[in-house]
Amino acid sequence: MNGLQLTGILAGCLIGAGVVLLLIVVRLKSYAKESPSVNPADCSPDDAADERRQVHADVHELMGQLDALAGQIDERIELRLGELRQLMAEVDGKIAQGREAIDTHEPPHQSGIPVESHRATIDPRHEEILHLKSQGLDTIEIARRTQMNVGEVELVLNLHPARGQELSTEC
Repeated sequence: MNGLQLTGILAGCLIGAGVVLLLIVVRLKSYAKESPSVNPADCSPDDAADERRQVHADVHELMGQLDALAGQIDERIELRLGELRQLMAEVDGKIAQGREAIDTHEPPHQSGIPVESHRATIDPRHEEILHLKSQGLDTIEIARRTQMNVGEVELVLNLHPARGQELSTEC
């Protein structure tokens, strides 16, 4: 889960809270319109008690709605948090794989493989990433165009730093 998705979750929570506050304000305004200002001296004790009970019932109903909405928001946050944890575990695994690949990677001139044949073993998606980088695109734009995660794009660029430099000098 990236920063944009987290921002979306937070925006959803804020929108939900805003909707609840809006409902409360609308409800209070409609209540004020329904019950015009009355001089307390003109009201009987029973009328005042009835009005208090109605206000109490309305507030209680709104609190119930607010509680239900908060529960729904909490469930959505917990769901997204679980997804985030899962994605983080996947990213940690990919980082570990990348580090292992970097640690075991031999440059072409040391492995005895000619540079030309080593280039032929590069994944076509990696070639695309390297080509886009040579055109001056940043990692976020490359990730968007290749529909890959930014971390994967950075890993490819780090795995092939010399190749990226060669492309940028060739183009």
